[in-house]
Amino acid sequence: MIKVSIIGAGPGGLAVGLLLAARGHEVDIFEKDDRVGGRSQAVTLGRYHFDLGPTFLMQVDVLRAVFAAADLALEDYVKLIPVEPLYDLIFKDNVFRPSRYRDKTHTELERLFPGELDHYERFMRDEATRYNKIAPLMQRPFEHWYDYFKPDALKALPHIVPFRSVHGKLKRYFEDANLIHAMSFQSKYLGMSAWKAPGFFTMLSYLEHAYGLYHVQGGLNKINDALADAIRALGGRIHLNTPVAQLLTQKRTVTGLQLENGETYPADCVVANADFAYFAHNLLDETLKIPHAPRKLHTMRYAISTYMMYLGLDKRYDLPHHTFVFADNYAQSVKTMTEKNTLDTDITVYVHNPSLIDNTLAPPGHSALYILVPVPNNDSQINWESYKITFKATILKRIEEKLGIYDIEQHIIEEKIMTPLDWEKNHHVYKGAVFNLSHTFSQLFYFRPHNAYRSLKHLFLVGGGTHPGSGLASIYQSAIITANLIDPK
Repeated sequence: MIKVSIIGAGPGGLAVGLLLAARGHEVDIFEKDDRVGGRSQAVTLGRYHFDLGPTFLMQVDVLRAVFAAADLALEDYVKLIPVEPLYDLIFKDNVFRPSRYRDKTHTELERLFPGELDHYERFMRDEATRYNKIAPLMQRPFEHWYDYFKPDALKALPHIVPFRSVHGKLKRYFEDANLIHAMSFQSKYLGMSAWKAPGFFTMLSYLEHAYGLYHVQGGLNKINDALADAIRALGGRIHLNTPVAQLLTQKRTVTGLQLENGETYPADCVVANADFAYFAHNLLDETLKIPHAPRKLHTMRYAISTYMMYLGLDKRYDLPHHTFVFADNYAQSVKTMTEKNTLDTDITVYVHNPSLIDNTLAPPGHSALYILVPVPNNDSQINWESYKITFKATILKRIEEKLGIYDIEQHIIEEKIMTPLDWEKNHHVYKGAVFNLSHTFSQLFYFRPHNAYRSLKHLFLVGGGTHPGSGLASIYQSAIITANLIDPK
């Protein structure tokens, strides 16, 4: 039996905790907050309930595999609700509603984008092949440079298109600019521009269209509660309100951790589920001269951030589950944000309205709206303390113009605003970069911080800052990889 200490009860820390507890190991998880979930925890404002972060659940089979490895069934713990249509994508001159059902998406394509249906079908066929070749690389660790020469990597190489961006690749399939945006906006899940994200990430739109999206009754945060319940049932311990101060090391070997209250916990191995750059900056010893020492973190590239509004409203709004209002000049808006590190009034707004299909989130006749706007991370030096109210007005004006909703302000009963500054100060997200390290080729696979941290023995990583990357499905996959490195099957 191995004694494992896990820093952070986010999705990755909980998933790896469950996998290791199910294999009979002694698991302790240390969480600084008063609840599990990390940046995907629950937010409660009076009688209204929200997810703090992720609202998209895709590739459910990865999460099912985590539960199945513990001889548990996901559906015994949470209620999955299919989302249909996938989302409303609102452009300057039309609205596109792709569906989890291929025939409905075909109808939408023929209505809005004449001549593009055959291109769409070719894209879906090609992406199915591409995904089947690349997926194995996301399911195993990259610990050595020669991992690129393993048979699965060599088979995947022709499908990775390393010198083409998501946008550049889609231009080879589609002619209509709005359709290209509709199939590439998923790059934002990585915190990147579609003009910069590596081309193989077109698999994200393929996965949504091929396998659909899900909501969890009560919010995606209920997955965290389910994982925590399962861990405790297996004898694992979760210590809330218990921040970690530092790692304990001896001759470049991690031997445990020290809490902020001074207590020490010896361990056979430590798994870090904290934001990677925050963890490296605050818990790794500068004198160890490791690749990600604090003095070297500034050389890495970080994703964008988000401005969030959580609104409890005493009115029912019949908006779709997911709505994206694209900037009128989307390409210029993305460039302004990601390359110039500034904001424009021509913004893209995401509105999540889960209370329409989930009556547990708001009182009858009320709505719990989650509103997100992609914004630069804190390298921008935007003074969010003085700008956040002005920006709120910009967002609500945009919603009025594009969704025809003019009365949100007067129906607000509860409100919470989160800026990049709040992400950094309150949730320990380095630079407020909520999507973690950028997913450039120089920070993927072998070049991303390794699941088994290569410079310190008995230290492991899990979450969006390690392989395979950001997004809930990738984080659950990182938990499987890390658990198998700690205790090979």
